[in-house]
Amino acid sequence: MKTNLYPSQLLLLALLVLASCKSQRYTPAQMPDNQVIFGDGGGFTGAVTRYILLENGQLFKHYSLDDSMTDLGSISKREARAYFKEIENLQLAQKQISQPGNVYYFLEYRSGDQTARSTWGDVDYQLDPSVLEMHQKLLAQLRQMKGIAK
Repeated sequence: MKTNLYPSQLLLLALLVLASCKSQRYTPAQMPDNQVIFGDGGGFTGAVTRYILLENGQLFKHYSLDDSMTDLGSISKREARAYFKEIENLQLAQKQISQPGNVYYFLEYRSGDQTARSTWGDVDYQLDPSVLEMHQKLLAQLRQMKGIAK
């Protein structure tokens, strides 16, 4: 028995395939377990700015003073995966640093129920250059995204 697919059926099939390939979009209320979180805090106000990068490339900003969460847009999934891989290679769990100063910076990796966080800012503390470099790369990525200034 021969089956003929009409152009409309082929179009519908192609649309279904494309729709199934699109990555899931998350909301601030519903986030996945795997996250890269980075930012800064402290100073006179004690405000904390956290940026949350997800594996699908979505990026959120959380500001502590008004408890706001903003969807900043996305980077490519490929770029996001590369950042996640770099963070995994840093092995933050073995390096967990807690040397905050009046103004401090942080880099955190969450995977499932595991969290590894490094916090620094103490002027007398010599930070591992690879942790600082990763933090700076993530901030540079933010600056590249249109409309985001830091």
